[in-house]
Amino acid sequence: MDWERLKSYYFRLPELLRLIIIILLLIVGIGIFMHIIEPNSFKTILDGIWWAVVTFATIGYGDFVPKTNYGKIISIFFIFLGAGFITYFLTKLAQNVMAVQLKQHQGKAFYKGADHMIIVGWNERASQLIKAIHARGTPYQIVLIDDSLDASPISNLQFVKGSSYEDETLVRANITQAKQLIITADPNRKEREADMVTIMTTLAAKGLHPDIYVIAEILTMSQSDNAVRAGVDELIHTSQITTRAISESLRH
Repeated sequence: MDWERLKSYYFRLPELLRLIIIILLLIVGIGIFMHIIEPNSFKTILDGIWWAVVTFATIGYGDFVPKTNYGKIISIFFIFLGAGFITYFLTKLAQNVMAVQLKQHQGKAFYKGADHMIIVGWNERASQLIKAIHARGTPYQIVLIDDSLDASPISNLQFVKGSSYEDETLVRANITQAKQLIITADPNRKEREADMVTIMTTLAAKGLHPDIYVIAEILTMSQSDNAVRAGVDELIHTSQITTRAISESLRH
């Protein structure tokens, strides 16, 4: 591997990992240097590296101590460098943790679980469904996909923001490891348009995970056959359910 390729690979690494590599090289280099300038105090290279690690970590066991002025100057430099690095590392680590949590809350993170249930669309039906699933104690982890929300509507609910018919959104919801997909009709669209989105979502999901079980809400009867051809395993005809409920009420 030539130098340019190695440098290119190095700069593609995360910032913290690049910094750790530099520190490790510095520790090894300082350890070797201390062995060279103070062979009586650091009889082996390993003794020098051990001292460099202990000094850099600001632990200071005192089992190896530099005797010369050069060694003491290096020790002072290394102690300040170690204290600064540890402070920076902990601060950066906290920032990364907060950034990950923020991405999850805003629906920008990738879900890494498996055997979960994906629900498409945030509406009253989805809200009641999630409450019912939690009330029954069903051991499913639920992932909500919605493109209208800016943050998760329920605490501890995995949320993925984006269009449900786009592969990138489904991949972030880890569709290939999911067990079920429930698609609710978008109440903000016209009925036929909402059904077309449901069908496109089914096609995209089945393309990525052919074996996933899809339950879909269809608003217009004319799109039922298209939904089945797209791969919907179980259809929920909202119009039929509503009509039947109204008819039953009229009998009384």
